[in-house]
Amino acid sequence: MTYRQVGEAAREIALGLMALGMSRGDRVAILATTRLEWCLADIGATLGGFVTVPIYPSNLPDQVEYILAHSRARAVFARTSRNTTRSRGSGPACHTSRAS
Repeated sequence: MTYRQVGEAAREIALGLMALGMSRGDRVAILATTRLEWCLADIGATLGGFVTVPIYPSNLPDQVEYILAHSRARAVFARTSRNTTRSRGSGPACHTSRAS
């Protein structure tokens, strides 16, 4: 992946989060192992002015719930649906919440 491609992907992620109604300063959780997509989600969130909340995939479900509840993350990037099942039931790779 070139730097140009990284920049384009990060911009798409930032704009996608904004299109979902997220605002500067909102928190975005990333529940995944270290991989390219994790980096892109992190760069995109930062580019959009969001705060990244990293969550280890080795965390137990109650730990994931605690982190999500107390961080007030409004979106979650997860590597697999199994990761989202651990936190909020089965769902998409990016889950957004309107909770404040």
